[in-house]
Amino acid sequence: MAIRIGRSFADLISILEQVTAGLKSAAGDAKQKAYALELGKYLSVLRALDEKQEKAKAELHKLSKDLKKNETEVRLLLGKVVSYLESEYGKSSPELQKYGVARRQPGGKKGPRVKA
Repeated sequence: MAIRIGRSFADLISILEQVTAGLKSAAGDAKQKAYALELGKYLSVLRALDEKQEKAKAELHKLSKDLKKNETEVRLLLGKVVSYLESEYGKSSPELQKYGVARRQPGGKKGPRVKA
């Protein structure tokens, strides 16, 4: 069955393997042997690069997971620190600005809620 080069990388590798095998089977044609050698080199390079890329993707996934975990832990700890500072100095104390924490502004007084 004749196939065309597909769009995916797996399709490219598949057709590259098939064409290379077909070219190698031609015993007498020097041009086909030359093409087979050249395509074989590209096949090796593409496989090696694909393997490196897959390892890099796995490493990226691991690092992203570690980053997310640490970010969550730091946000939780930072929330505790801000709560502690607010309990020590008061929620609207200007002293909080020394720590880089914006003091809470008092909200406007709203009247009693009216049922609609």
